[in-house]
Amino acid sequence: MKRLLGIVALALIALAVLAWRMPASVIRLALPAQTTRFVQLHALDGTLWQGRARFTPTAVPIAVPIAWSCRPSLAPLGLRCTLHDGLSAEITLDAWRAMIHVSRLTSAALPVQYAAGAIPIVEASDVVFTITDGRAARDTLTLGGNVRARNVRATLAAAPLALGEVTLDCAPDTAPASAQTRCTLANRGGGARLDGTLTLGMGGASGTVTLTPVNGAAQQLRF
Repeated sequence: MKRLLGIVALALIALAVLAWRMPASVIRLALPAQTTRFVQLHALDGTLWQGRARFTPTAVPIAVPIAWSCRPSLAPLGLRCTLHDGLSAEITLDAWRAMIHVSRLTSAALPVQYAAGAIPIVEASDVVFTITDGRAARDTLTLGGNVRARNVRATLAAAPLALGEVTLDCAPDTAPASAQTRCTLANRGGGARLDGTLTLGMGGASGTVTLTPVNGAAQQLRF
């Protein structure tokens, strides 16, 4: 009996050490697969509990350095993590429901340039995004927050166009049984007026954006 108890104790110690040294790359397994439509994690280093990585929003390819510290959670079953460096946030990974809950997320101000080949399409001197509360799961994407971009310039027909400050304000869709997010796009200043409405879901994004240059005809994009 003593020998059996000794073997069990050694096995438990080995499992505890394995869990403590679990590599940071297992975080990818905890994320809902659909989140890769919107964000990418790469250059992961460290462990599940203390580590670093680079975070890239898919639609705006900038690499933001992040670091985290995590602890186990029983309610809900999963992890509770704190982000810092390029992003600050409180994140809960609910393993049972395969859901991520994000609160108080704020990014550092970063320059952004989105290009098609060697041609810059949209660029901004600095972009800051904030999520006050958000949830992402297999078929759910509800976000409350905004994006602020300053000194935005867009290239249309090889001609640069200043758009001033561009804002994207988002909130969970209030339609019954909706699991999506509705966003409003607008700008202030610059040489054109920018208006738009977007719907974000785990299946992708759809919406309408209208650009009206000063003394010019409105141009509308639907996607």
